[in-house]
Amino acid sequence: MSPKLFALLHGHSYSGYAVGCAAAVKAMQWFKDPQMNLNVSANGNRLVELWDNKLVSKISAKSAVSRVLALGTVCAIELKAEDSDIGYGSLLASSLVQKLRNDGVYMRPLGNVIYLMCGPATSATVCSTILNKVCERLDEC
Repeated sequence: MSPKLFALLHGHSYSGYAVGCAAAVKAMQWFKDPQMNLNVSANGNRLVELWDNKLVSKISAKSAVSRVLALGTVCAIELKAEDSDIGYGSLLASSLVQKLRNDGVYMRPLGNVIYLMCGPATSATVCSTILNKVCERLDEC
């Protein structure tokens, strides 16, 4: 019979990995510095809105869309669904996701909701380009 193993098997992953901690500290400093990150407000206490409100409104008015939530680096688009097409098990967004991937737009689908995510240093122009592609593809739905 083997002796019991008394070890934190993932201790190296979760207990102060020095390089990871140093990168996190630098990222937090950078994230709060409006001179280094142009998406941070002048006083350094918040990220400016990256998603164009007019485009978000335009997408939310599409017949295939139930609602859109956009805040900071995330834009979630819930597609209209019924019965079995609602929820995480839904494949409703699959064709839209594939078309957008072919356009170079990658997102995370969860059932009938697609999540667009950008980094805190992504330009508003890039976010608008992504939303325009989504808007075009939604017209095909």
